[in-house]
Amino acid sequence: MYFINHRLDSIIFSAVKVILWLTLVFGTSFTKYKLFENLYLYEFILIIVSFISIIGLSKINLTGGVLIFIIYGLSSIAISIIKGNPVEYVLRQGMIIGYLAIAFLLYERIKHKSKQLLNFIIKLSKAGFIIQVIYLLFLLYLGTNIFEGRHYYSPMIMLLLPVFATDIVLGNNTLFEKTTWFIIILLVSLTIGHSSSTLSILTVLFGVFIWKIKPKQFMSALLIIAFGVGMQYFLNPNFSDINANFRIWYWGVAFSNTFDSSFLFGNGFGVPFVSDLQIEEFIERFGGSNDFLSSPSEKYVKAYHNSFITLFFHVGIIIILLLKPYVTGLKNLIFNTKDKNQVYLIILLLSSSVWAAFNVVLELPHSSLLFWLIFLLCTTKKIVYEK
Repeated sequence: MYFINHRLDSIIFSAVKVILWLTLVFGTSFTKYKLFENLYLYEFILIIVSFISIIGLSKINLTGGVLIFIIYGLSSIAISIIKGNPVEYVLRQGMIIGYLAIAFLLYERIKHKSKQLLNFIIKLSKAGFIIQVIYLLFLLYLGTNIFEGRHYYSPMIMLLLPVFATDIVLGNNTLFEKTTWFIIILLVSLTIGHSSSTLSILTVLFGVFIWKIKPKQFMSALLIIAFGVGMQYFLNPNFSDINANFRIWYWGVAFSNTFDSSFLFGNGFGVPFVSDLQIEEFIERFGGSNDFLSSPSEKYVKAYHNSFITLFFHVGIIIILLLKPYVTGLKNLIFNTKDKNQVYLIILLLSSSVWAAFNVVLELPHSSLLFWLIFLLCTTKKIVYEK
């Protein structure tokens, strides 16, 4: 039995690596490839690997309440179906829980390989950076202005850039090498076309800065950084354009619709993110419909461009069960832990979370698995990353 479980562990770990490689290299061509009308190849592979991972799985980690959160989320999906909410939209919105549940099952099976998993993610980030640079050079060859518009090889690139930046800043490089490489990564992030990509890279520096200063200086530093980010809204067009203003308004809609309905239990799944009255308000405010009127399904599928706010909208206050890795990690940073590996992990999580906090990430297949694996690595007490 031990031999069989050991072989299954190796198969599952290899499958996870292959899935991430395919997602990086083929992007949406892989994640959106349909086998049948309502079945995608990506989801089919994940489901098969998840079922295999259950075989021989005898121990589940309850640390941080992640499993409780998943059970609640899946129960909410089931209740939404029983209530008669449109099944198509229940399942589509419910994948924000589904991808976490799948990642949790896979990680529980391979968590004894957490060191190898972290090493693999770092190597994947290096490959992603190289692929993106080659892609940009090709665009330059074609005469494209890479600093105008959005230019990324595949969606996973945006999540891998802060991972690579973390590896550079905390790696065994000279100060000159770290500075040079970080500037290059920052320049590459500017070609993505999302200001939040650059912000996620800068979060790496913020994390290291907090780790280096004294705990008493933390609040002062936080106020200065908050002021700096606030000034970006007024000085940087990318932070105050129509798209940014739309997100701020839409986040307000999310909180309003959650607090007005069920702050404790959330709105469930298969429900519209925005009401018809709020769409009219949006049109009056911004002078366009932002595709809300293009299809009756749009108000069910246009999530809040902040995966954590979207989660809160669906499940309510129970989202606090996911806070433990953040609280523990920030405490380690603020109080200057000597464990560099824990610093490594929390900065990976913080910088990745910044990207997820400004975009639709955890609801979609393109990089949600990678994010949740990073998150789950941060629930593991001791991981040593070896260069």
